[in-house]
Amino acid sequence: MHRSRNALAPIWSIVLIAIAVALCGRAMAATLYVLGQAAAGNNTNLATAFGSIDTVTGQYTTISGSVQGTTTVKNLALDPVTQTFYVSVGNGGNPALRTLTTSGSLSSSFGNIGKDVVAMWYNAATGTLTSFSRNPQQLGTISTSTAGFSAGATLTGGTFGNFTGGRGAFLSSINYLVTPNATAANSAFGSIDFTTGVFTPIATGTSFQTMVIASDGYALYGLVPVTTGSSILYSINTTNGSLTKIVDVKPVSGILPIQYSGASFAVVPEPSTIAMAVTGVAVLVGLRAGRRKKARPSAT
Repeated sequence: MHRSRNALAPIWSIVLIAIAVALCGRAMAATLYVLGQAAAGNNTNLATAFGSIDTVTGQYTTISGSVQGTTTVKNLALDPVTQTFYVSVGNGGNPALRTLTTSGSLSSSFGNIGKDVVAMWYNAATGTLTSFSRNPQQLGTISTSTAGFSAGATLTGGTFGNFTGGRGAFLSSINYLVTPNATAANSAFGSIDFTTGVFTPIATGTSFQTMVIASDGYALYGLVPVTTGSSILYSINTTNGSLTKIVDVKPVSGILPIQYSGASFAVVPEPSTIAMAVTGVAVLVGLRAGRRKKARPSAT
């Protein structure tokens, strides 16, 4: 019987390693949180709804039909370390920086940003809240303690129409942006050189005119409203900008937004977390091997 248990030990080691490999190769988040309005336009004086999308079934569930009355709330950006959503709250060019919980509760204001922020995302590599503002078109960072805006480079290399929020994301050391254009076919998806401000288009197309984007730490996704009560979630090929449909999004409760102003996954695993999981598996394997040696009777 003792030998039988020992014979199974290598199998358990293989199983543990396989689990670690599987965890490293899959997205850890299945829920996408979104902000949006029930009507298209400049989203002024429209209630902002907050909800979640099951990325497997496509079911949209309303969490709050009105996050802050008729005050615009946009730019859902997750800090993967603190698991905190940052949002910009307020109509016009001087919104307040606040946090939002997954249950739809807003914090008090950290201060006013002082810029018309139309894209805000968290750069996991630098640990900074990154933003793009218009009038002028400028990149920058935002202090998560005071909401102070630190100006960066002026964004160049594309034609940038009216933004409604949620148009930026970070993946694998690269900042990405979708840029709406009055001519829908000229709307673009591309990367940003944060130092020079140069926007490099990767692809153009009508889907990018109304798309909000989000990263789960493994891949980039785009959410596009199609009609009232229907949206499509895509994965985005960051090399050529091609879109692969994942699921049709339909409301299971509440009203599905016709215009989105922010999107973010709730859990974005960091590389250090994955490395820790793999290390833990290696330790388990080592301990099991050590126990086998202890249990083995000495030869006489």
